[in-house]
Amino acid sequence: MNTPKEPTDKTAPDQPTPETAEARVARIYKAPGGPLMGWLEDEARRRNQTAEDMADALGVTYGYVVQLHRGIRTTVDLSRPLVQSCARYLGVPAIVVKLVAGIIDIRDFAFPYETEEQQVERALRCMLDDPKVRASMPVRLDDLPLEAKKAIVLLHAESNEQDVFRVRHLPTILRWLQRAAMEHNESELEAYRSTGVTN
Repeated sequence: MNTPKEPTDKTAPDQPTPETAEARVARIYKAPGGPLMGWLEDEARRRNQTAEDMADALGVTYGYVVQLHRGIRTTVDLSRPLVQSCARYLGVPAIVVKLVAGIIDIRDFAFPYETEEQQVERALRCMLDDPKVRASMPVRLDDLPLEAKKAIVLLHAESNEQDVFRVRHLPTILRWLQRAAMEHNESELEAYRSTGVTN
């Protein structure tokens, strides 16, 4: 009598595949109530907490959390104390919570539009804040044509290694935050696209 051979591959029965970082981000951004609620609920699961436990930790009622989850209330309107509580709960700076909650928008990182003339005028004012520079100017700079003003500003900037046109003026932490805002915006757009919602 032929008996079937036992399989030689002793793999474990169907175990769930660990979630990738990309899959987690996608899941959080698709969460009801938005990405902040998805992140908070994810953290509560990680801690083996109920929604009631999470609400207690945040200092709000369970009903408030349910309203945020269902979209009856929005995370854009979170109070400063609640933002701080969320930050403590998630272990991140409050500014990150504001970003994910939608309180801060990608547009908040854009420089206000300035014409070339406005940029040159601003750079000139900055340059003339230095009393030595102001004393060394032989003529009234206001009377010069734009191209001459621009040449003076660029020469001064190059000789003093200054960033008069604000190319490098953001501190490093703000540059990282700006990058995070852009990634947040991309993740949010991807979540909207995958659900068929368009702006």
